[in-house]
Amino acid sequence: MRFFAGVWLSREVMPPALQTASDLTPLGSAVHAIDISKRTGQFPSAESLLVMAVWAVIFGWLSVRMFKWEYDRAPGNVDRVHG
Repeated sequence: MRFFAGVWLSREVMPPALQTASDLTPLGSAVHAIDISKRTGQFPSAESLLVMAVWAVIFGWLSVRMFKWEYDRAPGNVDRVHG
């Protein structure tokens, strides 16, 4: 993820195919959006925001599916008393 964000290789020197792949990763898209905003002073492109939103939905869905709480043992749950 950090490679695609341009930590090791600047996005400006990446080949076009690698820049496209970078734009499709969550961190690469975020860096691209921040870079565009910083350079032009305008709102980030809809493409970058859409990519981040899609990743947020995917990871949100995965987290709900994989990390289920047991409601009876959830922190702060004092409503139920089992006897």
